Amino acid sequence: FMRALLQVYERHKHLPATHIEGGHGGRSLLDHSLLVGYFIDKLSKDWSYSGLKSKGGTKVLLRLRDPSYKFNPVDPLVSIIGVAHDIGKIETYIYDKRDPSRIVGIHHEHDLTGARMIARLPEAWAIPDEDRRAIFLSIAHYHHPMELPLSPDNRAIDDRTIALMELLIKADFVTSAVESRGVVPSDQEYDEADKEPTPND
Repeated sequence: FMRALLQVYERHKHLPATHIEGGHGGRSLLDHSLLVGYFIDKLSKDWSYSGLKSKGGTKVLLRLRDPSYKFNPVDPLVSIIGVAHDIGKIETYIYDKRDPSRIVGIHHEHDLTGARMIARLPEAWAIPDEDRRAIFLSIAHYHHPMELPLSPDNRAIDDRTIALMELLIKADFVTSAVESRGVVPSDQEYDEADKEPTPND
């Protein structure tokens, strides 16, 4: 599955990580995606998830479905989700009508498009259903986590999916800070930041 993702990126290795000039440190989409894959793997070693919390962590917005849930730091989906998170940009970039080689914007919800693109990969259907669902949902909703589907009792359908999505949000934040400032942000900076990235990220 990872090989299939990388082949898609390789076919589009000329694309930038963002349409914004100098954004993401001027990296290509492939390089940015690999860097998020690196940071998500690194952050996963100390990651824990005990429910979706408000900005600053003062209030639990979504309790665990299973109170005994513990995040698995060696979950094989960690790196896959990190690398795959921005794949939807390939199909959502907007090109200049007079100069089709120039990217001038991006359609909203590239995360949802990314989940649909991944669903078209045959390799996505060769993995267990629960893994595929976790990949689809975490990537489709990491830019708008409060829209993640819940069970009828307004609780998480799956603690693992939300834990992975929250870890992806943090890894993307850390990567963007490193790309723009060259410095890994502190936990306090992360807690104080608006953790929901903009659709034009």
